[in-house]
Amino acid sequence: MDTHPNGIGYDDRVGVAAILHLAETTQQPIGVLLSVGEEIGESSASLLGEYQRKWFSCALVLDRWGTTDLVTRVGITRTCSEDFAAMIAEALRGWGYAPCLGRQSDVVPLHAAIGDAVNLSVGFYSEHTATEYVDWEHVEQLPAIISAALLSITMREAQRH
Repeated sequence: MDTHPNGIGYDDRVGVAAILHLAETTQQPIGVLLSVGEEIGESSASLLGEYQRKWFSCALVLDRWGTTDLVTRVGITRTCSEDFAAMIAEALRGWGYAPCLGRQSDVVPLHAAIGDAVNLSVGFYSEHTATEYVDWEHVEQLPAIISAALLSITMREAQRH
């Protein structure tokens, strides 16, 4: 959705493909927010209004290189609570995910709007370059990876109520 101005950008394409697959296959409740402008520093996610905020309890951003990063901080900003980070890390440990420091992305404005937000690796490398490539084996695992995170979130929400 939010492709780099030079036209290269598997990062966002892989994330959108995973979302579309999940929308067709998951029984878990999800809401989807597709944004534009993140690649040029003007994320439309920052425009999330009060009305829309009530529909989201947290955010899983699918826009990170590699296959094991769980971005929970950007600079000095924590993008989620320590409890949320630990819960998601535990749910994704079998795939090698671990909390890490990230760069500016939609995770920052979503954290500001919603609270708990993390950015997950989706299997691309050398982003926005002529040598960009995708780890397709990891991409094939994304539905299961995201479903595990969603199940963990759903269980947390059920315990709260």
